[in-house]
Formats: sequence, structure tokens, C-alpha cells
Amino acid sequence: MIQSDIGRPISHVVSNLKYGNLAEDTEEVLRKPGLKEMEVEGKDGRWYLMRMLPYRTTDNVLDGVVISFLDIHERKTAADKIESLNQSLQEAGEFAKATIATLREPLVVLSQDLRVISANPSFYRTFQVNQGAPRAADL
Repeated sequence: MIQSDIGRPISHVVSNLKYGNLAEDTEEVLRKPGLKEMEVEGKDGRWYLMRMLPYRTTDNVLDGVVISFLDIHERKTAADKIESLNQSLQEAGEFAKATIATLREPLVVLSQDLRVISANPSFYRTFQVNQGAPRAADL
């Protein structure tokens, strides 16, 4: 906002947000007083948490809307990166399981404490172990 925006209707204010419902959302907060909160992206690619609250006078009269912005860009980009890494990890795990399942040789995957994590069908056939959840004692 700039100095000349003070006193102007919110619909006349030019926004640097990739968000087109600013006027509608402020009207909603005036109609149904309460907190409205959402993540919005600036035209520069930065992310903000936008909060809208009704403004009340000392006489408890509804007299506008207070809009605040909290810079959440670092948190948002970190969360997106974590989600992407989790997706990649899940895909790698599925690929590894599919690869293990196709091996002709018996293969068992053990944890650090020597507990069975998984085994391929050839392992179950060769060692005549039920395909449920083999226990170390079954091996």
C-alpha cells in the first residue's frame, strides 16, 4: 500500500498479490465477522500468510477490516521441498520393491537389528517360509 491508498475502497487499491478476491473477502469478513486466513503469493513469487479480522471501535462497532501479512516464504518453500523429497523417496521405495520382487535369486532385506523388512517371492519358495511376515526364528 502507498500513502494515497489510505481512505480509498479496497477494490481501488492495486495489489502486488497473485490473488483476486481481496475485496470480496474483506466484504465477507464485514458480513460474517471472524478470522479469515489464507496463504497468498506475491507477484514476486514470495509467500505470505494473510489474516483478515474485523476492526471494532472502542464502542464495539464494526468499522472496517484489519489485514495483516506474515512472510512465510521460507517455511512454504521448505514444506514444498520436503513434500517433493517425500514423493521421490516413495517412488524410489516402490521401484526398489518392484526390483526385488523380480529377482530370481532369494533375497531378504533386514533392519539393523536383523529384523526382516521384506523378502522376495524366490526367498519364500526356496526356504519354504509363509509369505506373511517371516520371523527370524522361521529363517
